[in-house]
Amino acid sequence: MKFKRVAIFAGALVVGPQMAGAQEAADLPAVDVVQGTPAQNAARARKQAPAVTPLATAPATVASEGLGAGGAQGAAGGGVPAPITVPSAVTNITDADIAREGTGQVQEVLQQRVPGIIISDAAGNPIRSEVNFRGFTVSSVSGRAQGLAVYQNGVRINEAFGDVVQWDVLPSNAIASMSVVSNNPSFGLNALGGAISILMKDGFSYQGGEIDVMAGSFGRRQVGVQAGGTSGNASAYVAAEGIWDDSFRHHSDSEIKRFYGDLGFKGTFAEVHFSLSAAKNEIGASAAAPVELLEESWSNTFTTPQESTPEMIMPTMSAKLKATDTLTFSGVGYYRHYKNSVIDGNVTEIEECDDAGPNNGLLCLEDDGDEEVVTGPGGPIAADDDLDPLGSVDRLRTKSDSWGGVLEGQEKTPLFGRPNLFIAGVSYDHGKSNYRTSSELATIRPGYVAEGAGIIVTGPDELAPRDLDTENTYWGVYFSNAMEVTDRLTVTVGGRYNHATIKMEDNTGEFDELNATNKYDRFNPMAG
Repeated sequence: MKFKRVAIFAGALVVGPQMAGAQEAADLPAVDVVQGTPAQNAARARKQAPAVTPLATAPATVASEGLGAGGAQGAAGGGVPAPITVPSAVTNITDADIAREGTGQVQEVLQQRVPGIIISDAAGNPIRSEVNFRGFTVSSVSGRAQGLAVYQNGVRINEAFGDVVQWDVLPSNAIASMSVVSNNPSFGLNALGGAISILMKDGFSYQGGEIDVMAGSFGRRQVGVQAGGTSGNASAYVAAEGIWDDSFRHHSDSEIKRFYGDLGFKGTFAEVHFSLSAAKNEIGASAAAPVELLEESWSNTFTTPQESTPEMIMPTMSAKLKATDTLTFSGVGYYRHYKNSVIDGNVTEIEECDDAGPNNGLLCLEDDGDEEVVTGPGGPIAADDDLDPLGSVDRLRTKSDSWGGVLEGQEKTPLFGRPNLFIAGVSYDHGKSNYRTSSELATIRPGYVAEGAGIIVTGPDELAPRDLDTENTYWGVYFSNAMEVTDRLTVTVGGRYNHATIKMEDNTGEFDELNATNKYDRFNPMAG
């Protein structure tokens, strides 16, 4: 469903100011501040801010020199950034761009504002559409080759299992800005095609409150609330979004509930933030359907149920310390819990065995012309007229716990009398996941609804249940140096060393080929 094409919006209430701007929040020393109102300074900074070497700790540095591993919290550096650029294509998106788009779908904003990005509906629901940037994909669908790294406040949010990205868990009204950077090895794993940095709001940069209410056709209701403010050296910010959509296709309704909050504390030389992201969603899908079925009614769906129920919670802590007028240390630590259950009703290739063959009366799966008998917990499964037409209900369950952190230093001492920025850091990410699948025989009822028969298929191997544990450990060490040789020439050099160890263990005892430990090491240089 393309919401922006069918919705009839009704009502929006805004109370209080919008983004206060980084200038208003800043009180750290040795920062050049342009005179003007906070709104004018923020707008001027967005126009003038050139890109700084984007690092895996906080890709948001592409928009502001003051951003370190603390992500959004780095904005406390304030001021107009020094004119240092990187040899990468960078596109910045503001909160105003996101609000203007209106649907609460981050992917739609990226497609509208970033050259080279298109979105596609591989998941069967636009809320989970995947982003393609110059041929490289970042998707919520397991098994897709993930070619983009995505960061939220300096934390890489590609999930521990499959490196998927769950766009539906991000509250769009809490996003302060996004930056899309073309390929740069500093961003680490999955950044072959580029990286997307998402910078969240906090109480220092946003004061006031807002309620945004919309309604549209096909049962679309949407509400977003946010509020932020400061008291002395402390700040608080909260945002929440709820989206309910009945869809114009049968059995494809969705319910989105997501939250973001931040507490910040700052002094003259240090700033600390505690934030929490959380979501609990139920997302229906509308897969491709035969043309003949859609000619009867555009509301028809082909094989249901198709539903995903992702849940996520991620607390983070970030800090920034100004050691000298030119040296800043920053860091971020996080824990992320994610789980998703998928139920998928399908037609099946299982059918009654050849009447003239030795397996007459049983169910078989044909493989290159050969019949393989389908088995269940009790052995071979007999053909049953009550299961006609035959289908399946396939289930997938993913559960991941991951944690890690980044430490980074930034030194801005001039080199040979010219502006220079040196950045170095180390990152660590660790994740444990469990992945399970099963296939249940079903009957296709009217409306192409697959109704489970209570028989779990245990063979052949391609249909057998899976139960896999994985453990990922990632280390990264990186540096970059950008020197402004002249007013029109900046030279950037740097690189990143990555180490990855991925362990897999089959819990069923049936698939020894899944038991493996794989290691990856690589140093990727950069210059421009």
